[in-house]
Amino acid sequence: MHLFLLIAFWGTTFLIGKDSLATSDYILNIGFIALQLLILTIYFSIKEQKFINIIDRYLGLGDILFFIGLAFLFPFASFVLFFLISIGFAILFSIISTIRKHSISNNIPLAGLMAIPLLCIICIQWIGQVSPLESLTQLLYDLD
Repeated sequence: MHLFLLIAFWGTTFLIGKDSLATSDYILNIGFIALQLLILTIYFSIKEQKFINIIDRYLGLGDILFFIGLAFLFPFASFVLFFLISIGFAILFSIISTIRKHSISNNIPLAGLMAIPLLCIICIQWIGQVSPLESLTQLLYDLD
């Protein structure tokens, strides 16, 4: 199943016209993911005063594979922007869900919630032939 997701993301890369991404973008994106995972591992290890493997306790393997699949879809700046927006969306959804249910759930379907903004971006790009993240990224660069 996870291999299928990686192949699907890689195939989607070509469908939405991102096959010209430089290898450096892939490396930077994977490095960004690795840095996030390292920071989380260090944080939880310090918090619990022993080494903590975050896979299956805090993040599922599917979440990490989803992050890796995403790394091949965007240039670095757009990837970081998408990552922040989609994590923010997942947090917001989780907070609203917790308030509505009046209970605290320890499980958040992170990859599924991050897929919603991805689907929106793919649809906008497919319908309008524009890349909303790259346009927003360029706008942020122009503010300098």
